[in-house]
Amino acid sequence: PLRIFTQKDWDLCKKAAKESTQRYKDGHPLSVLDGIPTAIKDELAVENFAVSCGRAQPGRVMSSDSDIVRTLRNRGAIILGITNMHEMGMGVTGINPHHGTPRNPYNDEHVTGGSSSGSAVAVATGMLPFTIGTDGGGSVRIPSSFCGMHGIKPTFGRWSAVGCDYAPSTVTHAGVIATNTADLALVTALISHSVPNPRFFAPGIRNPVSLHCPIPFKELRFGTYHKYVSYSEEAVSSVFQQLLTLIPGEIKDVPIGHLYLSKMAHMNTILVETAQDMELWREQSETLTPQTKMVYSICTRSSLRQYMQSAAQKTRAIKIFKSIFDQIDIFITPTIPILPKKIDEGAL
Repeated sequence: PLRIFTQKDWDLCKKAAKESTQRYKDGHPLSVLDGIPTAIKDELAVENFAVSCGRAQPGRVMSSDSDIVRTLRNRGAIILGITNMHEMGMGVTGINPHHGTPRNPYNDEHVTGGSSSGSAVAVATGMLPFTIGTDGGGSVRIPSSFCGMHGIKPTFGRWSAVGCDYAPSTVTHAGVIATNTADLALVTALISHSVPNPRFFAPGIRNPVSLHCPIPFKELRFGTYHKYVSYSEEAVSSVFQQLLTLIPGEIKDVPIGHLYLSKMAHMNTILVETAQDMELWREQSETLTPQTKMVYSICTRSSLRQYMQSAAQKTRAIKIFKSIFDQIDIFITPTIPILPKKIDEGAL
């Protein structure tokens, strides 16, 4: 089994499908998503389902939807259920001994990537055209890549965090996994337009996604960072170099300054913000996996001073990337520098 879902309710799905069918018969579908099935990662509130974040112990059953889920329902989307994930989002393999480890559809002996593992597999198998995951350090983008799909982590603040287990966070937020970029753009736009995070964007903001590029493809300025790419596994680097030959014109080599410091700042920010859940960690420590326990142990050693230093580095990184995009329009890099690894038998 692929271990995609941790919870589902087919009766609710059938009821929603009948209601959608009737709307189409009446000539009044709610949107292009009306009747389209999807699923939600085990970190967002979905009415009548528990949020457990991949833990062994079930969380409380939600009495209402998160803003993102409510928006999808209002657009007519049908929520099939809750997808599996790496416990507490504390890893990028997708391995979960409590609910079973999701398998990569292209080779079921290998990992899916994580932490939005079940969401990626649901799309990769063709079961669903898109799903919702969350992403702090790659948890949408990594499983999308490993499973041969497309994933996006929208600009921070574009989507509301109300009803999401990761809130408050300055790093982690929800994103989309889909079979193609057009669907990514569609879902991202529909949710962004309806429920931007009011702390960062005013209501009624302009739709942030358009499939129309005002610049002819041949006039776009492409860049990459060859030294960064060189750290990839040979199989990844080889395919990436082949991709670059398909792009017309010169591809500029654009070094990224302070890259290691930015990586450490990102990690420290996640650790300090994760430490806010220490009460939950203490309550359920007996059932958590050794890996999750280790990460939480590291979190307890993170300091406010590190957090403030990381915030300063993030500000510098923003300035660096702004200067990079003064030189180019599109920055190209492998999504992840390694291939999916085999699953150890003990993790199945």
